[in-house]
Amino acid sequence: RIRPSTSESEAHRASLSISYKMNLGAQSAAVQVNTYFGTNGFLRQDLVNGRMSVYYHDGKSEVFSDLTEEEVYPAHLPSRSLADLINGTGENRAPGDVGARVVEFLEAGYRSSETGTVVKITPRD
Repeated sequence: RIRPSTSESEAHRASLSISYKMNLGAQSAAVQVNTYFGTNGFLRQDLVNGRMSVYYHDGKSEVFSDLTEEEVYPAHLPSRSLADLINGTGENRAPGDVGARVVEFLEAGYRSSETGTVVKITPRD
């Protein structure tokens, strides 16, 4: 549900919603779309096709230039990298501390949503 902020405290709150859709049917291309909801609107990011657009609460929108084929996220690489790591032929490009930071980020988002307050994440070196 998206609505404009009605108070100053709400202006500091933002929620994050990531919708993950994958369709691998023979008749259609793969789709992975993330939608990020914030205080001023939402952003839709199509990772497979390299597209992004922003929709504001005031009805305005922005559509960004599509990425080139070379710039689009290589969706096959995470599984390939995991297989190489298991086989002992690859490097660990996703160390645990990165995952721990993601969990901190998500927990802060949940706490902010529950309490209606800004939840700060401590920067690390």
